[in-house]
Amino acid sequence: MKAAKFLLVLSVISLSVGCGNNSNENSYEDDDYTENSGGFFGSSKGNLKTFAFKDAKTGMVVYQKKFPANWNVKVQPSYTLDQDFPSFLYNIQGENGLMAFNSGIRQFIAYQDQQTAQMMQNYGMKNINNVVPIQSIIQSEVTPNMQKEGFQLVTTYRENSILDYINKKKAEKGFQQAQADVVAAEWTNNAGKKAVTYVFQLVLPNHGAQAYENFAIWNYAVDYMVTSEGDFETDKSQFLASAMSEEENPQWEQYRASVSQRRQQQQIAQHQQRMRNNQIAFEQHQNNMRQRSAAMDASHQQFMDNLRGTSTSYGGGYSSDASHNSFINMIREEETVNYNGNSYQVDAGADQYWMNSNNEYIMSNDAFYNPNADNSVNNYDWQEVSPE
Repeated sequence: MKAAKFLLVLSVISLSVGCGNNSNENSYEDDDYTENSGGFFGSSKGNLKTFAFKDAKTGMVVYQKKFPANWNVKVQPSYTLDQDFPSFLYNIQGENGLMAFNSGIRQFIAYQDQQTAQMMQNYGMKNINNVVPIQSIIQSEVTPNMQKEGFQLVTTYRENSILDYINKKKAEKGFQQAQADVVAAEWTNNAGKKAVTYVFQLVLPNHGAQAYENFAIWNYAVDYMVTSEGDFETDKSQFLASAMSEEENPQWEQYRASVSQRRQQQQIAQHQQRMRNNQIAFEQHQNNMRQRSAAMDASHQQFMDNLRGTSTSYGGGYSSDASHNSFINMIREEETVNYNGNSYQVDAGADQYWMNSNNEYIMSNDAFYNPNADNSVNNYDWQEVSPE
């Protein structure tokens, strides 16, 4: 949300001219003004014309500015920074070879943590760049452009009149934390021309507890004005005065506020939907894990049952255990009998087995034999047991 609000401030306080042209139908107030020589515009050229700058998508006037009536102003809205709110490209032509234009706003994001910056680049973010000082912008961008046209640098200085104007706009919009700067550079050539360029820069820092929350949104724009050497001071004064003559359209401000509110509501709704989707996905994952765990438990139980056989009701044993014991008994020529809940090994080969409390046993093939009736061994209580 801070980034979106920052763009709104930029569109208000930059020198970029709004969408519209010099026809009467483009202004919500279309008046002619007459300024005396030495007035605010420092103009001896007479009438001023109000130019309205419209949003091409809604047809609404964004703001209006006053320019000398003999300046031919052409503007074009740009939606590269925001699909709803335009910034503006302009081209101005006037007498004695006057020409003025701008580069448009270029915006970047600078992360304090380089690992975060690299991660964001890996995610596809392309406008990551550290904040570049204005003097470096002048040296790397403005100077080559001017030298191609035969101009040489004369001087640079901070343009305090525009800077004060920007700071006032910042305060009105509640963006005092944004850092603004404006540096002017004057140029001359051998053909009797003189030029001035203005580099505007805004830096909006953001601080947070996490590394990815520590960043700065920053941008800059360059404005160029070229005129004859004799008209330079007058045209420069008019150029600056026009830049600071902006009058916002209250209806546009209301529209912008409503769009911003709708965006915020959409972002909240999208965030809530993502949270719901995450919760649904988490619950589905948990359910899948429970089902998978139950299936694995059942499969494991089936495997163990197959390994051991079906559980028997006698003595808590398993039939596969019995089969295993039978196999061992066959090898050893033994039998397994159960006496008072315990298993014992006895020699194989008898039809009947009797055991006493001393774990002694008697083998017999006589179906009518009972050791309890045999005086030679009836001093014990014998119990008949059967092989398992």
